[in-house]
Amino acid sequence: MGDTAGPGEPDHRLSPSDIVGILDGQPAAAAVLALCCAERLSAITEHMARSPSVGATVRAGLDLGWAAAAGRGPGRGAIGRAISDLDHLLGSPDIEIGQLHFYLDDAISAAGYALEAARDGSLAAARNAVAQCEDTYFQLAASIWPLIGLEAQLESPIMREEAARQVRDARAIAAWGGAVPAPSLAALRRAAHADGEVLVTLIRGGARQPSEDPAPIEQLTLF
Repeated sequence: MGDTAGPGEPDHRLSPSDIVGILDGQPAAAAVLALCCAERLSAITEHMARSPSVGATVRAGLDLGWAAAAGRGPGRGAIGRAISDLDHLLGSPDIEIGQLHFYLDDAISAAGYALEAARDGSLAAARNAVAQCEDTYFQLAASIWPLIGLEAQLESPIMREEAARQVRDARAIAAWGGAVPAPSLAALRRAAHADGEVLVTLIRGGARQPSEDPAPIEQLTLF
């Protein structure tokens, strides 16, 4: 396989390029990985935007992407229109939620990159989706542990776990050998969305003010 990591290099130290590299340059496989990352962030748009239309737009776009990955492609034109709809959301008043707006921006951008990967077979777009997802989890780590240094935030459990998910997904997809088995694809999608529901809970807990009850995240230790 095309894993570009050095011997013994931990998963959380792999770059988005390294992770996409596990897929040996297979555009269809990279698109599935990008969709997993975007699916993980989609729960943010469903639960944290002012308007339900934001979540609905992201959901409609990702549905097209997953259909394309499964070989039931809606066509380049339909995916292109979905990408345009996502681009229109960025900067929209419907997604303004104060200090948390960057989470929504990341989720919408990741969906757009995933659709570009599905439509065009773009490895660069897949890398961008992976990076966007990574950035979301980093922002979460920084909000939960704001007083520690950058290196410690990068080594936090949240960052390690997300990197492990990305690498796990990439290796599972690579093991398909170029095929896209429908049951495995559906299982990846379900798992990614379930992870996204947990992510929303963590974001809401991490956004609490210091004087508020930190119960939702108090069991998270740094190391």
